Amino acid sequence: MSSVNPLVASGAHVSSFQTAVAKRHARATVTAAGDSVPLTELGGRVVAMLLAASEDDVRGVAALLEHHDTTTTTERMISPEEAAALLGVSRPTVVRWAGSGLLEDHRVGAHHRYRREEVLALRDARRRAAEDARAEAARVRDSLTQAGVDLDEPPTREERRAAALAARGGDRTALHAVMERQRRADARHAAETASAPKRLP
Repeated sequence: MSSVNPLVASGAHVSSFQTAVAKRHARATVTAAGDSVPLTELGGRVVAMLLAASEDDVRGVAALLEHHDTTTTTERMISPEEAAALLGVSRPTVVRWAGSGLLEDHRVGAHHRYRREEVLALRDARRRAAEDARAEAARVRDSLTQAGVDLDEPPTREERRAAALAARGGDRTALHAVMERQRRADARHAAETASAPKRLP
């Protein structure tokens, strides 16, 4: 014997709501504490089914949703495509990272799957590393500017060779200067190439 549906309060206009949903009425809404929320067509059908469900069915749906909340936030497995979207990289990159041990690869049949929380942890770690690298680059630029190094002058071959030798000996200051000057020279060259008029064949 079906028990009373706990979602149906005294005086609720269940039949009119179900009629509106059945007719695919665009203005089907749910009102609670004075606030009305418009429903999509699917949302309206779901609410209509819940209003007609037994108490046991409603409890079953609630238990399912609670289980979904706990699994999707921590243990949910996601596809390479979903992981790539979270990490801001391509799918092959995700698979390659998993092969190198950055992510634990869980095989489901022939498919690759990853723990969502592990993917998010990797994303956060990469962001922190990028922030640290930017901060270090800014520190190096400031120190080189204070030392009077012209960062807009491309490095010569001799300067690159001397910087490499100094870095092998433990002094990486000159190497940082050379790398920054070369990066700026490459950026200028790329900008000039992109803005140059195209030659007609």
